[in-house]
Amino acid sequence: MDDMLRMCLRWINEYISLYRRDMELLRMHHLYGFVSVLLLSHCTGFSMAKTIDILRAEGVDPPHIAIVRFICGNILAFSPTGRGLDGGGTWLAQRDQTPLLTQLEKKAFRQTCKVFVSPNYTLATLDDDLYGTRASDNQVKSLSNRKADREGHQADAIADSLFRVTLMVRFRRRGESVFSNVRNLVDALLEGRAEQSIRGFVLTADRGYGKVALLRELLKHGIGSIMIMPDHLLQCHPFVGQSYLNVMRHDYEELDGDETDGSTDSDQALQQEDDPSTSDIVPGPTTLSTDRARTFILNDEPSQGPKTWFAGKTLEIRNRGESHAVNRVKVTAVAVRERGTDKFSRIIRFIYSLPSSFSTLLESWIAVPKCTRMIGTLFSKRDNTGRLTIPPNDSTEFQDVIERHILDHCSVLTLDQRCADWFVLRQFRVTGTSAGKILHANDAFREMVGLSEPTCTEQTLQQSLLSFVQTWFGGGRSTEPMMRVEIKTNVAQSSLDRALGLATADLVTCEVGDQSFRRYIPAEHIGQILHQMLVLAVKYVIYVSCSESGIMYTVLVHCNNSVLDTCLSALNAIALPVVSWAHQPGPLQIPSFSDTETTKVLQSRFQFWSLVNNYVTQNDAFPPLKLFKHASQSLYSRTKGGVDGSTRARAILRSSTSAMKWEQKVVTQTLKTLSVNAFISWRMSQKRDLLQSKETFRSLKSYRQALNGIQSLADFVHDASKELIFYAQSLGTEDNAETLEVPQDEIQRLHTLARTRKRRHLVFFNGPDGISLRLNVKNHILKKHKGQQYCALCGIRGITENEEGWRGHRTTYKCLQCDVYLCTRIYRGLRKSCSEV
Repeated sequence: MDDMLRMCLRWINEYISLYRRDMELLRMHHLYGFVSVLLLSHCTGFSMAKTIDILRAEGVDPPHIAIVRFICGNILAFSPTGRGLDGGGTWLAQRDQTPLLTQLEKKAFRQTCKVFVSPNYTLATLDDDLYGTRASDNQVKSLSNRKADREGHQADAIADSLFRVTLMVRFRRRGESVFSNVRNLVDALLEGRAEQSIRGFVLTADRGYGKVALLRELLKHGIGSIMIMPDHLLQCHPFVGQSYLNVMRHDYEELDGDETDGSTDSDQALQQEDDPSTSDIVPGPTTLSTDRARTFILNDEPSQGPKTWFAGKTLEIRNRGESHAVNRVKVTAVAVRERGTDKFSRIIRFIYSLPSSFSTLLESWIAVPKCTRMIGTLFSKRDNTGRLTIPPNDSTEFQDVIERHILDHCSVLTLDQRCADWFVLRQFRVTGTSAGKILHANDAFREMVGLSEPTCTEQTLQQSLLSFVQTWFGGGRSTEPMMRVEIKTNVAQSSLDRALGLATADLVTCEVGDQSFRRYIPAEHIGQILHQMLVLAVKYVIYVSCSESGIMYTVLVHCNNSVLDTCLSALNAIALPVVSWAHQPGPLQIPSFSDTETTKVLQSRFQFWSLVNNYVTQNDAFPPLKLFKHASQSLYSRTKGGVDGSTRARAILRSSTSAMKWEQKVVTQTLKTLSVNAFISWRMSQKRDLLQSKETFRSLKSYRQALNGIQSLADFVHDASKELIFYAQSLGTEDNAETLEVPQDEIQRLHTLARTRKRRHLVFFNGPDGISLRLNVKNHILKKHKGQQYCALCGIRGITENEEGWRGHRTTYKCLQCDVYLCTRIYRGLRKSCSEV
């Protein structure tokens, strides 16, 4: 912050020398006092005067309110003498001439880059930011409901993804493209670092920056990156064709000129699926013709299952200043299809070029567990390797007896209901609902259990397979558990009245098929009960009928072997041809009685199911999972919140100063960003003992929790404000500001140079000598002459090479001290006349 304040001090003193000659120049202790009052005022919401009263009440000596208000209203993000030359000899408005804004940005964040930008281990985020102001004359105005400030100046920022520290900010200039602004931003971030020293720097950007041209620019610096592609629901990879939900005429991909298919080997894209045995290349009416040699269409119908596609390409990267040195870098594009709905599909696209240690990790799926306590539940004990603990045979605990029985008679696939792994693993298996329909359609089963009329009609194998598919992959399902036990939540009022009529406090015992069984067990539950008895290999079951008011009756049911054998035969007759093919080793062979549409759905869903099923078979059941997420998506989500996290913290330091000029807003908001960086750095210094070894640093989450428990940002600002005032007092008057005055003989020399600079006044007065002369001329002595001459600053006297044909303004007033003609009129777009600057 010190370097930035010294630059601002020089600019504000230049302003005083030009416009406020009756005022003494400021010093560094004035600016530190201003920063102290500014931060505390914007944190508490009090006015500047009230904030000074609070500081004075706490025993510190704050700066005078007049000094604070003057600095707040006149602190600049540019040099007030920076008008004039832009390379073409034309005169531009003050708000467009900010030649030193880049220096301000570099000075503000240089120390932060030295501390937090590691050459080999840096995860950073590139995102746009909004520095709030309502001023109408700022360069790049933007409105956004997503940003905290809502309205203000746009900027591109790079922040640390792990700790939310802003590393570098570059404000967008008028007429400058986003690509050009980001390129200059990266140059400023990596200034002074060798190209070979940043191979471990990974930058994450959102779809607003998802261009291959930007990827090329980052690779020139040795930066790896992962980006989400723009318009990811409709657009496609830059290498592998297109995918559309609904084809529209404006959905053509915008290709870079050097990215079209060529004849060289480096330009040929390698199209690769995660499973070569299946293909989702679907020709049809959704195919949109392009100028490419091949079109790779991703099927994004809602019925399709999770899948990934990869495409690789080798890019030739030429480093800056080395026209003959060519590096070949492999770039990978990945498309991740999640489970969609009837309204949209979930195809998310990324393009990245990462170190090999990172790229290999991105070719996998991640199981995200749910935040649920499993202590005391079945199979909640695991060993150090993550495998389920088998209860000892001599244990007599009730839970151990149940677990041993389940492990002896069936495979444990999932530990909870309605979790992500439960939804996946129930596919390609006979569920209780499907088993009940099959049994109720069987004549032998109905006769044995005493059912008179069939509740389900007997189906063909094709109809049964279609019914299974609807049960497995139907929509409208939630991953939130309804209850710990499986109950029917939607019960008709007639069923409830029937159960109330049978309510009894005694335990009812019965045999499958007898009169008590048919009386107390509803017909729609009989098939599901017997299916569960087959799976668990038991002959007794307890059926409980209950409501919100309590238990109505309890039934103990016994089933003999003949009934179970009949149920097993009825299920095998349908389940074996419909389901067994999915559990056979070898290539996938879908039954011939499956229609075309069903076959396509089964092929799409089988791949991910087999992946999860094989893992569970080899490594035991997952803990209850919230969702399955692809590794590329997880890495993007983990590393994307750097800039937004810093913005949320900076939003705490807000007040009703949005009516400031944009120059003052740029400086004050930058000071707030530096304050947030200082706050995060101070927190990390307090917990630096946790970073000493792997044993103390358990995880990033635990480290962040330790940091959050230290002190709030508001308390930090309060303490830092008082410390800044004490530091300002220690500087005192000994910290002399850099003088802008020059001796009288030097002024005479500068006058002589100004008089000899015919036809080059604009260049001279924007150079070091001309600026020094302007700052030391106390008052222009203007005298009116006959005839008009071109102004020394805005005129273009003697220059005929003007593209616009405009040669500037004429005036009849001449300064006797400067010996040049100066305008006295304030023209449109300017704040001062030439004679006033």
